[in-house]
Amino acid sequence: MKTSDRIWFCLPPLFQEVYAELVLQDLKEIHWTLSAPTSEKLKSCKIPDSLFNLYQLETLYCVGFGLTGPFPLNIYHLSRLVFLNLSSNELRGELPLALFTLSSLKSLDLSRNRLSGTIPRDFDKLVHLEDLWLQFNAFTGPIQSSIGALTRLWGLSLSNNSFDPGPIPDAFHTLTELAELSLQRCNLTGKIPRWIGTFAHLRVLDLSRNWLEGDVPNEIAQLPHLFEVGMDSVNALSYTDGGSEDI
Repeated sequence: MKTSDRIWFCLPPLFQEVYAELVLQDLKEIHWTLSAPTSEKLKSCKIPDSLFNLYQLETLYCVGFGLTGPFPLNIYHLSRLVFLNLSSNELRGELPLALFTLSSLKSLDLSRNRLSGTIPRDFDKLVHLEDLWLQFNAFTGPIQSSIGALTRLWGLSLSNNSFDPGPIPDAFHTLTELAELSLQRCNLTGKIPRWIGTFAHLRVLDLSRNWLEGDVPNEIAQLPHLFEVGMDSVNALSYTDGGSEDI
């Protein structure tokens, strides 16, 4: 984060608007990441309204900045956003439909906030999305099958949310480009689907701390690039080629 950007963030609203119009009008990237001591001083921050006048913005990276309150509704003004990272803040409430008007998004990281409610079905509108990180929030309801429409995804984490008990959505079988799939602590039940064994690019698979049962498909063990697997003893899983044992 440049000094000028930090000053702008701390200016009173009227001066923020003037600064945005005169200095930052053509800005395409904002990267704000604060160290722990600094972020302690900036608790209860909010994204200034004037930021949403930066219509050329393509990257908004605001990590650990102490942002509070609901997810900003004015996000739809930033229609050219490609990378949006608001992780490790204190954002609360449900995801607004305005988020799904950002049709150019390729990367969305909202992990480690306090977002809640049901994950909207509208994720299928973000057709260019390549990675989606929603772990460590308070989402409830079902895991939305509409995420299965995001066939360009290489990274997906929904871990550590309070979803309704249920199986891994069969609609996810289309996510064949995934290199990382993390569904830890998602209240998953039933069996591990065999189609995960068709994800030839998969490197990380975390299904730990769920209520899965049955055989672990042999196809998963044969994935050529898989090097990290989480299937701990909370699951009652067994290998298909031998005796039953917890993993």
